[in-house]
Order: sequence, then C-alpha cells, then structure tokens
Amino acid sequence: MSMDIFELFSGAKSPAAILEYLDGSAYDGLSEVDLRSDRLHVLFRSEGKYAGPVQDSAYSEFRSYAGNRFVHPEDRNVYFSLTEPETLERRFAESKYPGILSAQYRLLIRGGGYRWVEQTLVYGEQFGLKPGIMRDYHFDIQLQKNRRLGLALSSEGKRKRDEVTGLLVGDSFFPAAQAMLSIPTDKGRWSLLFISIEHLKLFREWFGKETANELLSRLGAVLRQEASETSGLAGHLWDDDFLLLTPYDMERTKALYEKLHDEIKVYGIPVGFLPVIGVSVEREGGTVLSMADRAGVAAASLRGNFRVRIGQYRPEMGDRTREEYRILSEVQQAMQNREFSFVLQPQCRMVTGKIVGAEALIRWRKADGTMVPPGDFIPVLERYGFISELDKLIWRRVCSWLRSWVRKGHEPVPISVNISQADILTFDVPEYLDSLIRHFELPRDSLKLEITESAYVSEMETVRNAVHRFRELGFRVLMDDFGSGYSSLNMLNSLGVDVVKLDAHFLHLEEGDERGRQILEAVIDMTRRLSLPIIVEGVETEEHVRFLRSLGCRYVQGYYFYKPMPVSEFEALIGDEENVDREGIVYGGVRLFHIREFLERSIYNDVMLNNIIGAVAFYAWDGEGRVDIIRYNEVFRDVVADPDFDNRLTDILNYLHPDDRAFFLRLMKTAYGDSMGGASGVIRVYRATGELGRFLLRLYYLEEQAVGKVFYGSLHELRDDLPSAGEGKALPPEGEPHP
Repeated sequence: MSMDIFELFSGAKSPAAILEYLDGSAYDGLSEVDLRSDRLHVLFRSEGKYAGPVQDSAYSEFRSYAGNRFVHPEDRNVYFSLTEPETLERRFAESKYPGILSAQYRLLIRGGGYRWVEQTLVYGEQFGLKPGIMRDYHFDIQLQKNRRLGLALSSEGKRKRDEVTGLLVGDSFFPAAQAMLSIPTDKGRWSLLFISIEHLKLFREWFGKETANELLSRLGAVLRQEASETSGLAGHLWDDDFLLLTPYDMERTKALYEKLHDEIKVYGIPVGFLPVIGVSVEREGGTVLSMADRAGVAAASLRGNFRVRIGQYRPEMGDRTREEYRILSEVQQAMQNREFSFVLQPQCRMVTGKIVGAEALIRWRKADGTMVPPGDFIPVLERYGFISELDKLIWRRVCSWLRSWVRKGHEPVPISVNISQADILTFDVPEYLDSLIRHFELPRDSLKLEITESAYVSEMETVRNAVHRFRELGFRVLMDDFGSGYSSLNMLNSLGVDVVKLDAHFLHLEEGDERGRQILEAVIDMTRRLSLPIIVEGVETEEHVRFLRSLGCRYVQGYYFYKPMPVSEFEALIGDEENVDREGIVYGGVRLFHIREFLERSIYNDVMLNNIIGAVAFYAWDGEGRVDIIRYNEVFRDVVADPDFDNRLTDILNYLHPDDRAFFLRLMKTAYGDSMGGASGVIRVYRATGELGRFLLRLYYLEEQAVGKVFYGSLHELRDDLPSAGEGKALPPEGEPHP
C-alpha cells in the first residue's frame, strides 16, 4: 500500500474495482465487522508477526483490548478515533472517498518493538457489501515509512532520541541498526540484546514517576556507554524494554548485566526489579527486526526466573510460541464443543471442618476423555488476553447451577469465581456480573469474586476502581494468592478487599525454616490488624492444621479437608446441613483472640501478663545431658518455691526424679524436631522439703544460641486433687511424651 491510500482512488476507479484491488493486495490482516450485532469475524491473520492472536469476538471488546494493549501508546488516539463505532457511518459519508477510512499507527510485534501499519476500513453497499458489514484491512507499511522519513540515513541529525534515556527510539533504531548489519565487525558476528526491566510499572507506583525516570536515565547512560565502547547501537523501545546491537560476546553481556544491576541496587530494592537479557545472533540474510523478535522471545522465557537472567535464543523457543497458538485454537474449538466445566473445592472453618463456601475451578475434558491440566492452558490464555470468554462461560454456569440449587428449595453456599486482570482491562466486569446476578435472581452474597494479587500490583488503580464497584453492587471480593507478590499493609488497606487468601507456598517451608515461619506469622498478623478474614490455601497435613491453629487462623481450603469435586458430590455434601456452617465467613471486626495482642501493647502491666501466660522459663540445652534455665518470670519462681532458687537455675536435671531425667531430655529432642507442635509431658521435681511435686511441662524449640539450643517452657503444677497424668486424654502417662 502507499503512504496515502486515497492517492490510489483519486482516478475514475469504480467501488467494485477498489474492493477487488484491496482483496488482491498483500495485507497482513482481513476481518469483517457486523456493526449492527457488534461481531468481529476474522478472515485472515498473518501468523507469528504481530503480538497477540485475533479471534472471532465482540468487536467493541476486541477494539478496546487491542487498542490498549497492542497499539503504541502515542498512537492510541489515532486508532480509537478511526474505529469509533458510534461515528463510523457519519465519517464514512464525509470521507474524501465515501465509504473508505484509513489511518496509520504503530502496532506491537512478536517479541517486542513496533511496526507501522495502515488500517483501511471499507463500508457501504456501493462496494457490494451487505448492510451493516464493514471490511477491515491491515497493511504493513514499515518500509514505505522508512523511505518517506529517511530513517535509514546514517545522519545522526535525522534520528529521534528518547528524552529520558537519550537512546534512539524504535523507529530510528531499527533502520539504523539494519544499516549497521552490512558493516563487517572485526569482533565476530553481530548480536542483538533485548533488555527488559521486570515490573518497572510497579517501580513507578512505589517510587513515583520522577524516580522512575531517573532510573531510566541511568540505565540509558550505561547502554550508551556500552554502545560507544563496542561500536554498537542502543535503543529504547518503550518503557521497560531496551535494545542493543553489539558484537557477540557473552562475557561482556554478563558484565553489562552487572552494570545495569548496580544502577538498580542504588535504590535498595528487591530482586523483583532486576533486568533480564535475551540474546539473538546475526543470521545470513537476517534482519534486525527478526533478531529483535528472537531476542524478545528469549527474554520472555526468563521472566520470573531469578536464578537465570541471561539467555540466548534457541529454536525450541519458537516451538513454544507455535504450541501456544495451537492451544489457543483448541480452546476456541473446545468452547464450541462444551468441553469446559467446573468443579468445587470447599472452604472450611478449621476447628469444625464445616463448609463456609467453595471455589469454582475450571476443568477441560476433551471429547476423547483426556483431561487437560489448567496450568497448560490458563497461563497461555491470560498471556494473550483471551481468558475472558472462558471466564464468562464459567461464571454463567456457576450462576445457573446456583439458581437450580435454590429452585430445589436449598439455601445456597457462597461460591467464589476467579477474575483475571485481562477481564478487568477488556470489559466492564462489574456490570456483567451484576447482570448475571439479576438474570438468575440470585442473592448478592451467593457469589464471591477472587482476583489474584498480581493483578492488584500491575494495574492497581484500574483494579481498585473495579473492587470499589464490586462492593457497591454487594459482592464480596477476595485477594487470591496473597503473599506471592509485593503486597503491603498500606496496599491492603487502600484496596478495600473483604477477604485475603494466603498463597499455598507458605505452608511448604523446609524443615527448620524458622525465618520463613516468622514471615508467615507476620503476614497473618498483618491481615489481623486490618480485621480482614484470611483463608489459607494448600492445607494438606495435620501439621499444617496444628500450626495454623497456633497462629489463630480460622478458615482453610485444601486436600486435608476436601479435594475439588464434581458438582453432584458437592450437592450431596451440602445437602446435609450438619456439614455446613451457615454463619459463613465472619467479616470485619470479629477476630480470634491472639496472645500477641497483649504482648504488643504497653497498657498491660507485668502482673496481668504473668497471670495470662503462667509460669514460664527459657531453657538452654547443650545437646547432651546439661540443661540450664537462662530466663524466667515471677510466676515460675513462685511455683518452684525454693528459698535457694538461684541454685536451681543450673544443671536442673539434678532436681528431677532420677527416672524422669532421660524423659525430660526426650521431651527436648521431640520439641527440637517439631518446632510447631513442641512436646509436653509430666515430670516430677524435688521440692526444698525433699517431697516430689508433679508438673506438666510444655516445651517449644526457639533457636540456637551461644549457650546452646534454647527452648520456651511453661510449667503447670498438678495438685493431688486433680486427675493424675495417666487419667483421661489430656495428659500422657508418666514417662512418655505427649503426642
């Protein structure tokens, strides 16, 4: 196509000839749009060239999604003005050539970077089109654009640089770099580095635009210096993506990574903002554009991998892209064949095991009975932004099932459905869910909405607005996978969510990972301070349950209680009211008592605290046969009641009955091996009078110090008028550790 499509039609060509000319042109994309029914039908799409596949969908939704995601930010006004449905017919009538509209803008290509395209719209019966039908053509005009603007010239004055980084922008970088490929280098083949700074948008949220620009400027200076020293060329694609054409040298690339890393470390920030570098090597007859595409694929494969940050493109990486396209195609067919369904995993009150709700989880069973794991297709759909149609399908089926359950005379149990970031960015989710609730005549509290933490982080303002509207409409909102990203106390407070779901990985800590357990305690305490209910996912063992109980957790979800189950099994389960907790999740203000609340506030005096926690001491064990008391409280001293108390603080096994000394050491070994559960048992201690007193001792291992292994121990005297250690289930027989 030419730079001005109307130059082609300035003669006496008939509308039919124009349409025939367009249909015979080398377009990259062709679609038909039914403006009256708001439907987009794809006729042709150039495979693997532009970012994101295109599929049949609602035209208004696709227009919004494509414009905000794939069109260059500086060109979005051009795109949206051209495609505005409400004014199309008027603009077609007023066009220089009636029935034809055209505009040029930059479109994101696979692997990063933008390419100039011309979009031409044709409408009207004079072109032989049916009423309401519009033809939509896309043409690649990058080469014409380059020639027209003279970007391939070597003159520095004709190149455009980014104001913040001082690097060539994409439109200037690509033609200049292409010209450099023809210049032999005495250092071997050329390579192209695709450099991306992960989560730069979040950096801007945390530190502000001014600091983010300062960082970009520092990174730009590093790349300019590197380009100068290697006779290469550096460019800034957009926001967090950079390009560097330089002679192939992986050792130098590693050194460049460290320089970029050093600039980021200046701000004292975590690993989540580190650079990632994809490398592609020059091929005979190849272009800079294809090198950038391959390097971008290599960089994308490393995102989230904090051990490997530099990678060279390999052909199998292209296989991954083809596999993703295959999945997208199969998903579309599977939706038409009704291969998708949902299962339900109950959420329970931990103490009773009764059900307070459930989460709807998607399942894909192919026509041949093969089950496709969600991890194989959901990330692909989310990455390309095509998860929304599948989400809508599941939401509607959940609401339909809830309605059928109510019609059978049952009270519904709240069901959680998942909402992706792509959903919120591409259509009005609050309005859609509100319409579903009204259509199926469901109570508002029967549907809960789960949004992953990563969505809040990357699109905070947009998601915050959506959450606000959800709550105004009467929905409960859950933050899913909390703790997997960068949430903070302030962020939780500002978002206004109703429930937090704790990421399951917290429960799978390595044995003895005390720091990890302390982090988990801090996360739970953070939600408690905001009076936010918390549901802990991934609860699989009795150890998990005991540990979570000790932290004051109330609600859980996991295999220990229930696995995901078909709807029919869930119906049988909740059909028995004994299995259901109708109080459900208690929101805001009602909290479990937690002893740390007393320890953290200065208004409670020592007398009150001593009465609360009882007789307490800290024991130091040398790992063999010596145990000393290194700290104690007043209640402990009163319980021991020995005038020569100080002598009892060292080598305390001498004051135990001889038959109980080995047992005391076994208790310590048990507590050391089970830092969450500890150990407890009854021991006999000689009083100052020579008589034996019986005490229940509970031990918890704390940490290793210079004095030895340190334990926390509480001591409770057993009076003769109380049951002995062997009576009942509360206490173990003497000489045996408490289970």
